[in-house]
Amino acid sequence: MTPTRKDLLFYLRQYAEEAGNAPLLFTEDRTWTVGQVYADVQRCAAFLAEQGVAPGDYVALHCVRCVPTVLLWLTLQVMGTVTVLCDPHTSAGACLKA
Repeated sequence: MTPTRKDLLFYLRQYAEEAGNAPLLFTEDRTWTVGQVYADVQRCAAFLAEQGVAPGDYVALHCVRCVPTVLLWLTLQVMGTVTVLCDPHTSAGACLKA
């Protein structure tokens, strides 16, 4: 078996090309299509890269059950960061390795 170099961004891009108008995430008030999620992830990744976030960086993500958290998690995965999921009721210091 030959390993592939296909990553999450590859599959998200492919899904956006094939089914860009299909619903992917939703709340009571709004629905995000696959294409919108892909575009949001791309924009967020560009912004975070400008701020100095790079592949391999450890990033603490306070997990609140909402669409922005999902979008940010996807973005961080696409960027190749090590995302540390934290309880939003825990202090940031408790999420860091001593």
